[in-house]
Amino acid sequence: MRPGPLIVLFGISGAGKSYLSRKISTCRPDILCLSAGVLLKDALAEDPEQLRTANRDVILSNQMILADAVRTARHNRWEDTVLLEAHSVIDNDRELIEVPFDAMRAIQIAGIILIEERVSEIMRRRDADMRFRPARGLRELEDQQQLSDAVAYKYADAVSAPIQKISSEDFKTALDFIDTIEQSNWGSTHSM
Repeated sequence: MRPGPLIVLFGISGAGKSYLSRKISTCRPDILCLSAGVLLKDALAEDPEQLRTANRDVILSNQMILADAVRTARHNRWEDTVLLEAHSVIDNDRELIEVPFDAMRAIQIAGIILIEERVSEIMRRRDADMRFRPARGLRELEDQQQLSDAVAYKYADAVSAPIQKISSEDFKTALDFIDTIEQSNWGSTHSM
């Protein structure tokens, strides 16, 4: 049995990954929406903040179990399309750490949605959000977003996956991209 396509939703913290994922889930409940952070927290039984702020070697090691965590989460929904919220770059408060390509390749990416927002909007969201996020200035966020984008494009190129850059508000383009992945690359369709 061929698994449903897995589409990764990348963006830096505050870009709107969770917001877009919730909107997609509401419109398309047949899509299994997952969060890499939640999957790793559950698999490792650790506090998410401890996972994020760990040293480079621990973060890199943790990312390598993501594929197994995704397979476990898909257990009864193997044929469904998956939307996985994830980071291509992790800010552990000391440095920016690129998620290893091998961790991404292992989850068999069918497509990538890359959320990019104005850094002033990301900063506003971070300030208004109750979640802890690293304190970063506009220039630091701009640099992080550029690195995150570059790494996402590198993943897409390496696995020959299509990539769509959007705003978190561009819900229709995200759905159209998912439909295209489902129909052309994976031969499955959904009913709305």
